[in-house]
Amino acid sequence: MDKINVKAGFRGRDELELDAEIDSGIIVSAKLRSIGCPQVLNLISDWRNRLKGSLAELSEPQGSDHASVLLRELIQKLKGTWSFPYKEEELCHCRAISTHTVDAAIVYGADNANKVAVKTSAGTGCGTCRRNTEAIIKFRHG
Repeated sequence: MDKINVKAGFRGRDELELDAEIDSGIIVSAKLRSIGCPQVLNLISDWRNRLKGSLAELSEPQGSDHASVLLRELIQKLKGTWSFPYKEEELCHCRAISTHTVDAAIVYGADNANKVAVKTSAGTGCGTCRRNTEAIIKFRHG
């Protein structure tokens, strides 16, 4: 039996954590905890009973709201399918903007590179990071 701990979210905002026991691809037990806004807390409450049975067949929330995006990340991490499209710590080198900052802007509503630029200033220098910003937007929101 494997014991797995996965986390998603942004410290000081919305944080999700899942402890699961997996036996031969079956979720034997799962404990889902969260800190956050009412939208996150309500979604987590709705999903607690779904975290059982076949791990491979576990569905993921399809919404583009921040609560669904974060829970989808958590489930993908549990399944081992999480593959964030940008690996470097800093995304915008001209403005020294971290990937974490850009990702948070995207999760919390910036759905195009211009909105990310307004919220973070990433992409307002030379603009070469816009392609990576757009890749994260596509990854997070499809």
